[in-house]
Amino acid sequence: MTTPRVLFWHRRDLRLADNLGLAVAGEISPAVTGVYVLDPKIIDPPEHLPAMAQARLWFLIESLVELQQRWREAGSRLVILEGDPPVVLPQLAEQIGAEAVVWNRDVEPYARERDRQVAKRLQADGRKVLVDWDQLLIAPELVKTGGGDPYRVYGPFLRNWRGQVLAKQPSTVAAPTGLVDLDPVLVPAGDPLPHLRENHGFKGTEICPCRPGEIAALEQLMRFCDGPLLGYEPERNFPGTEGTSTLSAALSVGTLSPRQAWCAAQDSRALARSEEQLHAIAVWEQELCWREFYQQALFHFPELADGPYREQWRRFPWENNEDWFDFWKEGQTGMPIIDAAMRQLNQTGWMHNRCRMIVASYLVKDLI
Repeated sequence: MTTPRVLFWHRRDLRLADNLGLAVAGEISPAVTGVYVLDPKIIDPPEHLPAMAQARLWFLIESLVELQQRWREAGSRLVILEGDPPVVLPQLAEQIGAEAVVWNRDVEPYARERDRQVAKRLQADGRKVLVDWDQLLIAPELVKTGGGDPYRVYGPFLRNWRGQVLAKQPSTVAAPTGLVDLDPVLVPAGDPLPHLRENHGFKGTEICPCRPGEIAALEQLMRFCDGPLLGYEPERNFPGTEGTSTLSAALSVGTLSPRQAWCAAQDSRALARSEEQLHAIAVWEQELCWREFYQQALFHFPELADGPYREQWRRFPWENNEDWFDFWKEGQTGMPIIDAAMRQLNQTGWMHNRCRMIVASYLVKDLI
């Protein structure tokens, strides 16, 4: 009897450790192959949509390069494909003889519709499809008001969410080992990463505080929790102070899981020596909750991907002054804090969290 082949589709979970979908795949069979699809709708979208930022593309590519090495160390491989997922994934599953395909769910409308198409085609071919949540501490369907509706206000959401997290006591799972690789003759030819690595165009690779890859994300998390976290409040409020985690990119692409972040914060509670330090940790935990609040909002109200939730704002008479918008993008408005923040973003690929609020507010309330 041959070992069944399982295909694991990476998306916003570019890590092996604490990857819930990957753990499920490993329980089915040790013969697991990873795949990541460079979707042209995201990497190089049509002209009417903005292209992926150079810093984001660099972070993605370098994280994938490391992830390939992690798969090799685990005994298998990560295949990189280019194309439309509903087309190329069923083709790959057929080519390698995968009996099951596993992935972690997403909240975004485009991703959800794409996943439905992929699942439909795989199941039509007789393959098993397994999906579950990984990028959130609490699944969005589980955080509801007493009336069964999704939350629209953060405060009540925080209380419900935190209660569920504390009751659940999140833990992490280890990275898989001893995987079984493909027969070399079944491996698809070509790897687009080297070409993309040479042409992403981002010049701030050495000064970006967000470091790509699973290993760097965990190192950043440990450094933050060993010191700055205990002073997160009020140090997070001062852009000139290195008082934040700089883990936004890692959480976005999934080189770090929210469970790893939460568990590290709980470990730091043992280091706290004052109520102020415990309060600082709680404030950072609330930032993790903000992340989940907005993701559950997008899950329940997919129209947010296209515009405002409230109808009256969809008809708001914006000035849409393109010159002002260009000045804002280039850090040339004449407002020192706005320009400093935008230049930081343009040069390093990252912006301090307090500056993000300031520049966004200035754009929509003062310029356009």
